[in-house]
Amino acid sequence: MSNVRLFTYGSLAQDSEEGIVILTAESGGSVYMTLHDVSGSDYQVPSGYTLYITGIAFENATYPFIMGYGDDGVAKDNVAPPTNWVELTSRLYPAANTGKLSTFIVIPEGKYPCVEGISAANYLTFFSIKIQN
Repeated sequence: MSNVRLFTYGSLAQDSEEGIVILTAESGGSVYMTLHDVSGSDYQVPSGYTLYITGIAFENATYPFIMGYGDDGVAKDNVAPPTNWVELTSRLYPAANTGKLSTFIVIPEGKYPCVEGISAANYLTFFSIKIQN
């Protein structure tokens, strides 16, 4: 099949499976973690692409968290942010213990998307598309 739109968000559309990016993180109290790809590795936005996070699903999440990015990856429960940390959101509050949140967060090429936990553990899944610049 050609020209099938697998995902759209407003005027953004991705026509190939390679452009859909699912990332995960487990945020904890006042610590940082780089988002992981499906292989469990720190995700870095490829050169020549921009990542658009358009949705976040959460499980066992009742505590706020903050989204941002940096120049390098940081392991789960790291007390220091990634190098050149850029905070992109104010505190995001899950509306319920389990659910979804629509959002629009832009991560530039070469950067590592990261979450800063504010309190106890949140289990997060990020729905994204990467679009060539």
